[in-house]
Amino acid sequence: MLRVAGEVADGVRLHAFCTRRYIENVILPQLETGLVRGQRQRSDLQVTGGGFLVTGATDEEVAQNLEFYRSRVAFYGATRAYWPVLEQHDLLDLGAKLNQMARDGQWQAMPAEVSDDVMQLFAAIGRHDEVVAEIQRQFGGLSDAIADSTSYDMPGTLPADLIQEIQALPTPWAGFRS
Repeated sequence: MLRVAGEVADGVRLHAFCTRRYIENVILPQLETGLVRGQRQRSDLQVTGGGFLVTGATDEEVAQNLEFYRSRVAFYGATRAYWPVLEQHDLLDLGAKLNQMARDGQWQAMPAEVSDDVMQLFAAIGRHDEVVAEIQRQFGGLSDAIADSTSYDMPGTLPADLIQEIQALPTPWAGFRS
């Protein structure tokens, strides 16, 4: 699907259960194959998503949101179909442990298995006054747009001025052709 998207689509929306390394090593090469086939450039294709955005106005809000997204990473990490992402970081043991916990009905305990270091792989994390740099670290040069939220349970709440700062970050995408 990624090769076809690169060849003919205006854009691609990546799942949030992605890491920078997975995007660089797996997703982008597939997109590039399609772009070459379609005689197109990366600037012709909008890449959206590919990670979580964990932010808030205060450290307390960030910590609360981090725990919500930690449960999302635990949930996806328990699912074998998502293990190629974990494999990029030698985290298949974590996937197997989460999978067994899910089969044993230990859903509430699963997030505790996802360390802060693992969360750093999957998310741009920081207060509103620090998150733009974290977005650049996590998504810079890879994603052209990100979602304020990836869950109906956690609606986006970014202030307008922060959205403008994020939108000002450079991206490879040049815009849709008219």
